[in-house]
Amino acid sequence: MKKKALLFVFIGNLLAVPIVGQVRIDLSLKNAIEQSLANNPQIRAASEGVNLQKAQFWRAIAPTSPTVSVNYAFVPPAQKLDAFSERTVEVSQSLDFPTTIFLRGSQALKQIRVAEEEYASARNEIIARTTIAYFNVLAKTERLALSQENRAVAEEFARKSAIRRNVGEGTNLEQLTANVQQAQARNAVETAANELRLVKGELGLLIGIKNEVDRTHLVLTDSLGFLPRSSDLDRLVETAQLSNAQIRASMIKREVASTGYTLAWTSFLPTLSVSYLRQTRDGITGLYGASFGISIPLWFMLDHRGQIQSASAMLAMADHELEWTKNSVTHGIRSAHFEKVNSEQQLRSYESDVLHQSGEIFRSAKASYEAGEISYLEFLQARQTVVQARSSYIDLLLAYHVAVAKLEQAVGSSLK
Repeated sequence: MKKKALLFVFIGNLLAVPIVGQVRIDLSLKNAIEQSLANNPQIRAASEGVNLQKAQFWRAIAPTSPTVSVNYAFVPPAQKLDAFSERTVEVSQSLDFPTTIFLRGSQALKQIRVAEEEYASARNEIIARTTIAYFNVLAKTERLALSQENRAVAEEFARKSAIRRNVGEGTNLEQLTANVQQAQARNAVETAANELRLVKGELGLLIGIKNEVDRTHLVLTDSLGFLPRSSDLDRLVETAQLSNAQIRASMIKREVASTGYTLAWTSFLPTLSVSYLRQTRDGITGLYGASFGISIPLWFMLDHRGQIQSASAMLAMADHELEWTKNSVTHGIRSAHFEKVNSEQQLRSYESDVLHQSGEIFRSAKASYEAGEISYLEFLQARQTVVQARSSYIDLLLAYHVAVAKLEQAVGSSLK
């Protein structure tokens, strides 16, 4: 019977191996970004926006369709059309002035560049969002581990407090306090696990994992380490003015509006028309003719004036949008840079001093409490100091990585 039980266990383990292998999803930051760029609907929409503008280019330079007409004239009363004395088959074509066609084509090409910059901006945004979500998962994972460690300590001291009270070395207040701390520590673990589940869901959505079960089995292979990166604020702002996709898109939009303003003035130029016709008259076939015409901008005070005023307003709006975009990007860079610098300074302080000292405080307090030299409340204060220090360190690491991601998004390139 014992051998059969062992055999069942062995077979069960064999069957469980592939299941575990299938469920675990190892994910590096690089792979997360690649999957987000490949699967995110926002990226796909921006890509289709480029294709849309490329299609609009051909529409912009395309002339109007030619007109083919057949005219029967001098048909006697009560006779069919084939009793005509004159029949004319005419092909006519209306053409815009060449300058107008050139400007429309130039404007359409610039719209393609705008769509390409908006696509680049969408890529940068998705990269930043994925990076932030990735490090957020790492931070919540660290918080969960810290909560679990704190729960183990709380449970251990709850047991010791009960023993101390039973042997007359501890008080009822001490045991009650330890029990409350144990309950709070357990709740903290549940809260941390919930928060981790939520941020894993956000990361899963970004990389295209829709299944809730698959998201819970994401295993991130990168770490929440602190790797200082140099950054000069003035150089970052200067670089962003040239490389930021949003600024470049606004600059090209301004060029589009400027071309549109010039195009509005070309409305005074005439529209050309040409036509060719073949005639049959009084039994004579093979007759032909041609005509040429131009439009006269007679009502320039109405339609043309409105076009120019509208184009002028569009150009002014583009100027304001460009200024606002530059100011917004500069403000974002400054805010992220100050957050990065502040986080760096505090992280150095924590790594060189705070974490070490808090660890020493906890070890000393634990030994003193077990030796009966300090009360549980004093030990509790020491433990809270350690937990708060490590928790703050995790928050600083996350703030640092978020600031770096925002800086790289605003500048449009990676920080060295």
